Amino acid sequence: MMRLEFRHLETAYWIYRLGSYGAAADKLNTTQPNISMRIAETEQRIGTAVFQRAKRPVTLTVAGRELIGYAERILALRDELSLFFEDGEEAVGRIRVGCTETIALWWLADFIIDVKRTMPNIELDIDVDITEKTWDKLCNGTIDLALVPDDQLQQRVIRHSLGQATIAWMASAELVQRMPTLDAMSLIRRSILSLSPGSRLYADQFRWLDMQNIRPDRLTYCNTMSVTARLVCGAPVLRCYLRICLPTIVSYRH
Repeated sequence: MMRLEFRHLETAYWIYRLGSYGAAADKLNTTQPNISMRIAETEQRIGTAVFQRAKRPVTLTVAGRELIGYAERILALRDELSLFFEDGEEAVGRIRVGCTETIALWWLADFIIDVKRTMPNIELDIDVDITEKTWDKLCNGTIDLALVPDDQLQQRVIRHSLGQATIAWMASAELVQRMPTLDAMSLIRRSILSLSPGSRLYADQFRWLDMQNIRPDRLTYCNTMSVTARLVCGAPVLRCYLRICLPTIVSYRH
């Protein structure tokens, strides 16, 4: 078998990840005929098909899945090696970063400061959204990097964990003064403010409540954490915050 080159692995990877030859051509700054030619060369060198020709969107063959598995690891190692020797001050470009509001309110500012300190010529575009939508944007190529809780088994991403954080229930000062201790069953009788469905905190909150066999009678949803926090401060309600792992950097490498 003739040896494969990086361009063969990279081409197959981006077709798989973006779902079409045309999208891969745009990503790799080449033409669709060139992409087709690279795949033909790849298949000739490995002696079997990579994609099932009759399927739309493009679908991997058994051999193709094996090839992509190796491609992901090889390309990731290449990028790690490049970063090891790369001078951050010489890096130039724009990175689209998506994150959840939890991270935006917590330590996004410190993250931006660190990026500017180590890579002063890199520009960041920040997109704040709920976890579910941030994952979707990462998968469809709208953003390059995501700072999100690691709650989905995405096979096409490279993960770097930043550790864990403990998140707790919060309540207004008025409620805390009147009821310094509140058991789980008491939640049924309280009005609860929660982030909207689709957020990680929403899912964790109801997972925890289900484990306690609790279904609150009074639930109010808000899609903005900062507004929800202000509402908690001004009303005798509980804020739904549960222990979750935060965050994981999830990024596509090329």
